[in-house]
Amino acid sequence: MTRSYKLVEEYEYTAHSSLVHSLHIPVVKFHYEPSPMQVLITENPKSFSHFLTNVCAIIGGVFTVAGILDSILHNTMRMVKKVELGKNF
Repeated sequence: MTRSYKLVEEYEYTAHSSLVHSLHIPVVKFHYEPSPMQVLITENPKSFSHFLTNVCAIIGGVFTVAGILDSILHNTMRMVKKVELGKNF
């Protein structure tokens, strides 16, 4: 159901085949098994605070990953400089 409580109907089917080999007689097999099912999905609008919380979580995640990458790069460059100067690390 959409936000305006309009029912949207969609249909889905599944097909598969199994090969049966017969050396003497050509064979065709059909198997149909109806299985009716109805799934009702409704849209629930999210509040603006939920959107704002998600945006803040994304920004915080980006800063965290950037900080980790910066720390790895900084420590790697420091170790490279120590090796170049011949100091033990």
